[in-house]
Amino acid sequence: METKSAEEQQLIRYKTIFDKAPIGIMYYDSEGKITECNDSFVQIIGSSKDVLIGLNMFTSLKDDELLHAIRQSLKGQDIFYQNRYRSVTADKQSHIKAHFKGLKDEHDRVTGIGLIEDITETTKLYNKAKENELRYRALFHANKAVMLLIDPDNGTILACNKAAQKFYGYSEEELTQKKIQQINVLHPSEINQEMQAAREEKREHFFFKHRLKDGTIKDVEVVSGPFEQQGKTLLYSIIHDVSDKKKIEQKLKHLYLHDSLTDLPNRNFLHEILQRSIKHVDDGETKLAVCFFDLDNFKNINDVYGHEVGDQIIHKAAWRLEKHASLHNTLARVGGDEFVLVLEGMDDLDLITMKIREILKDFEKPLHIEDTEHFISTSVGVSVYPDDSKDAKELIKYADMAMYRAKESGKNTFSFYQEEMTEKLFEKMLIESNLRKAIDNEEFTVHYQPQIDLKSGTITGLEALVRWQHSEMGLVSPAKFIPSAEDTKLIIPLGEYVLRRSCELLKRWHDRGLYGGVVAVNVSGIQLEYSDFVKTVREVLETTGLHPRQLELEVTESTLMWNKELWIQKLTALKELGITLSIDDFGTGYSSLSYLHKLPIDKLKIDRSFVFNLPADRDARVLTDSIIALCDSMGLRTIAEGIETKEQARYLVEKKCEDAQGFYFSKPLPPEEVEGLLAKRFSF
Repeated sequence: METKSAEEQQLIRYKTIFDKAPIGIMYYDSEGKITECNDSFVQIIGSSKDVLIGLNMFTSLKDDELLHAIRQSLKGQDIFYQNRYRSVTADKQSHIKAHFKGLKDEHDRVTGIGLIEDITETTKLYNKAKENELRYRALFHANKAVMLLIDPDNGTILACNKAAQKFYGYSEEELTQKKIQQINVLHPSEINQEMQAAREEKREHFFFKHRLKDGTIKDVEVVSGPFEQQGKTLLYSIIHDVSDKKKIEQKLKHLYLHDSLTDLPNRNFLHEILQRSIKHVDDGETKLAVCFFDLDNFKNINDVYGHEVGDQIIHKAAWRLEKHASLHNTLARVGGDEFVLVLEGMDDLDLITMKIREILKDFEKPLHIEDTEHFISTSVGVSVYPDDSKDAKELIKYADMAMYRAKESGKNTFSFYQEEMTEKLFEKMLIESNLRKAIDNEEFTVHYQPQIDLKSGTITGLEALVRWQHSEMGLVSPAKFIPSAEDTKLIIPLGEYVLRRSCELLKRWHDRGLYGGVVAVNVSGIQLEYSDFVKTVREVLETTGLHPRQLELEVTESTLMWNKELWIQKLTALKELGITLSIDDFGTGYSSLSYLHKLPIDKLKIDRSFVFNLPADRDARVLTDSIIALCDSMGLRTIAEGIETKEQARYLVEKKCEDAQGFYFSKPLPPEEVEGLLAKRFSF
């Protein structure tokens, strides 16, 4: 049986509170459409959830006053409404009391929440009381609702009914000897403020806190109005205990503003917190740092160990970060593995740097989960107030951008925001927005770089390299659009396009007797993880008619670092198709040699960073020689990339490296130019 995560359990508790609340609750969006409601709301309105969910109140309701209240709430106001309401499905009228409040979600979109109560019976009593004083007196004493009669001049309680005596715990004699000010525990200024708001909003109900005889303090809503008795205007009050309602409201608000797993402030609350921090910093004339943390390779933790362990990692990471938040600093969880730490009172950048390094050092210690040590690092982006911006939203955005720079710099490090990051982000967004159109419009072409057999000098392989010629941006570097394609998962259709084009071309050349070697196509980890890539390769081979032995797939070493068992399964399935498999950029990913022999691979590709310094650099020679020797012992073929000089080529021949590619032989060329090289024999 699968154990629910802490976050799922919290959501279940929230839904239970919502569904079982004794008051009607509805959520609505900025267009006035009801997005969610509970059973109490459905019962009060007299309809069904199927009818209500999606109902546009602005076009369906005919009550102008009610519509005005809802619209005002979407402007950020707290609106109280009380009036008659005609049922949607039944020919009857109810009297409802509602509290509408505007909210903002994590994308700063305005939404609203409405708390609805049916006060039909109370209203009927009130109307009857106004019609006849004698009848009112009888209703006053017999009513089950808590009722008081008060002298407005001095606040003396003149009369109380039995329900009031039971609620407050006083006898009639004790209660009528008190003034309402003795029961109300709010400060006089708070009372005046509440009454003033009621007068401005033309409402007759107030929210107070009343102390009972035993000392218990209750949240109460008081409905008051004038009552004429023997020529003197008195004040009647009907008191409703809304303590449970207040607790529900507070719980809902807390859930809306806090992360359910860690109970830290969430993204909704962070903006408000940051604005307060900015004001506090302005008063002290110091800097403020917004530090955006993202746990490195956290997705792999979830994939390998499961979400339950992932939740525990998040919880412990939050606790570790929270240790570094002092009295005036705030930590918020803004995403699955993302946190923001707001640091106040920072005098200069050196102090911020020292603090971040202290946190990174702390993350070098293992996290212990169920007797297992987990090492997880974090990348940090930092923006500074007022240096980078004076706007809270921009500071968060800039810190997020700086965090991605830290990721690109190798992770487990930090980066301060710089203006050029905004330009790069704009460029990245421009590339992403054009990428999908480019695939649909077939703006991509495939070039091929020859791979040379170092013994014979003949071309035995061609590496397929995608190129993008944009009508306005010109030739877009693969270093710019490939990461964007992987981020958006458009690498899946793009990769299939390159694979299909390459197989079609090779099949044509094979049928014409021009070329019988292989074509090497790069494969992204995204393709392996998020698509049925084995099925795609099988289908492309079948439809193009290319023999599997003429297809080679290259997977980068860094792709294989995490979840090795999964990649072994996927690569084995590909190998069973009869194709060749190679590891690209070998020597840069720190892969475990214990896993290397388990991989169903045929070839290792020596990274250009080692070849570049050959043969002069001793370290480059040692590393290259070691890789060639390793491959020889394991029966793997070696290919070196990035050959630019005759000396490099001759050194590799001497060390018995089988294949090579690089500008010394040929740059990547379009198919028609490669065709002219296929029969060439290279010498060096």
